[in-house]
Amino acid sequence: MSSKAFIASTFKAQTKLLDTICTSFGMEVIYLQDTDNLETEIHDFQPDVLFIQNTLIEENQEKLSQIRDLEALNNMLLVICGYKNGGTTEMEQFISDWYIDMSLAKPQIQAFMRHYFNKPRRLLFIKDSKLNRFSGIIAHLTGEKFEVIELSPDSENSMEMVEEYFPDIILIDENLKSTSGIDFIRQIKENHYLVKLPMIAFTDRRSAEKAEELFSYGVSDILYPPYDSRENMGMILSLSHPIPLGKKYKALVVDDSSIIRNLISKMFKQLGFKVSSAVNGLEGLTAALRENPDIITSDYDMPVMNGWEFCSELKKFPAMKDVPVVMVTTRNTKVDMQKGRALGVYDYLPKPFEIEDLQKIVNTILREKKEKERRLLLSKYVAADAITNTYNVMKGISEAESESKFISILFSDIVGFSTKCEKHDAKWIVNMLNNFFDAMIDALLEHSAIIDKMIGDAIVARFATGNKETDAYNAVKGALGMLKALEKFNEGFGFDEPVKVRIGVNSGEVVLGNIGSKKHRLDYTMIGDNVNIAQRLESNAPHNGCLISDFTYQIISNKIIVGERKEIMVKGRKEPVPVYIVQGLKS
Repeated sequence: MSSKAFIASTFKAQTKLLDTICTSFGMEVIYLQDTDNLETEIHDFQPDVLFIQNTLIEENQEKLSQIRDLEALNNMLLVICGYKNGGTTEMEQFISDWYIDMSLAKPQIQAFMRHYFNKPRRLLFIKDSKLNRFSGIIAHLTGEKFEVIELSPDSENSMEMVEEYFPDIILIDENLKSTSGIDFIRQIKENHYLVKLPMIAFTDRRSAEKAEELFSYGVSDILYPPYDSRENMGMILSLSHPIPLGKKYKALVVDDSSIIRNLISKMFKQLGFKVSSAVNGLEGLTAALRENPDIITSDYDMPVMNGWEFCSELKKFPAMKDVPVVMVTTRNTKVDMQKGRALGVYDYLPKPFEIEDLQKIVNTILREKKEKERRLLLSKYVAADAITNTYNVMKGISEAESESKFISILFSDIVGFSTKCEKHDAKWIVNMLNNFFDAMIDALLEHSAIIDKMIGDAIVARFATGNKETDAYNAVKGALGMLKALEKFNEGFGFDEPVKVRIGVNSGEVVLGNIGSKKHRLDYTMIGDNVNIAQRLESNAPHNGCLISDFTYQIISNKIIVGERKEIMVKGRKEPVPVYIVQGLKS
């Protein structure tokens, strides 16, 4: 069934252009017939996308708010068409999903369609025409089904061409030869059509001063050589996966005052939230468990269940533990705030309050939430502590020094993987490996593992909280969790021969830091003799078993059950290494 578009415009040229592009994407299109009948026409057609002239939305704001509250139109996308620079204020004021500046209409409508129909994102790569050092990343991006357009900035109309292409992401070489890279970045960010587009700068100058300069001109991220590294690809991919259009953050407003409740609800709606409300803590708890909100505001003094009781009960549910709660109350003593912090209250706003102050708190929460979502996506490509290190460098904070640290290391691989590959085609192998890694890594992450890398069929993880006993115990529990998850994996995949793994765990001092060439590629990883021992333990482990070193055993001998002590020879060591096969955990 085709998507449906409703065009509400009194301008014939605007309507015709929207109709032409919508139809070219296979959408069913209908026009507004009577401005006085806007609400009924939209309700009857039930469009997936509503394109509306900005002056019409100003005249019908209340009606449109009521329409968007209807369950049947909950996921309708609202696209404002106007002639105001950027349209940011109108987007916030009228809770829209997209703004199209009609003075540059065609490329902006096409950009919306790319997002709506999940078409390949358009990347505009601004670089000197004769340079080949970006050929690797361009090939990778094209392989990821991006539409990559290369633009040399030496032509007189290069800025007009950027407008015409209107990309989803701009990539720019900061070290342009034909013109100043910084000047070109500044021109883009001063252009009201382009100012909101995410822009990534490539530079080989790793300094806090250069990073600060680039960020001050509005670049979203900075990438360093080697440009086609998986970290850089992960960063670009994270910008190409925006929050799905139409998805609304959800807010819950809990207050027994209808005036306060309506005031806060209105603010959330203006910010684009789907809003639920409750008059006391008990109703609020029921609504929270039903709606699963992204943010909650609550009063303290309420009937039936007060604010503290509400927060206390709320945090008992795992799904609610990380939901930020803003307490809006007349109780703002130091003791009240300490009680709030103990219950996980995110922030305090004393009554009477300015709505702008609450809006600032909410915007901060949203930024943190989006950053968390972005890091979560990046974590699929890069180890968690490597992300932190990279962000610190990008933000001008000095690069993390290499350090010696006592951690626990886990290696695992699939037994006879090469032989298994010979029996199947590449598509089957990739599908199997992806499902295998999903199952194994989920088991490891349950026990605070940091996934260092995946090499072929092997997984390398580290446990580095700083507590030797906790790390060693988590590593063994993670290994046992992998073996348990493997049983379910084998049952679900239906192999002729079940997949078997070997796991090795060792504990000791390693060197953690950026390892590699500063000119080409740095990996935040671990090296040292204890890493090598963990790898050798894995290669000597029994099938579907975990072999641990005596170093690990001595730390947690009171918590685990092992077989008899054995000794194995490890390459690079003259003396044999004492080892144990893990049999289980002590109760």
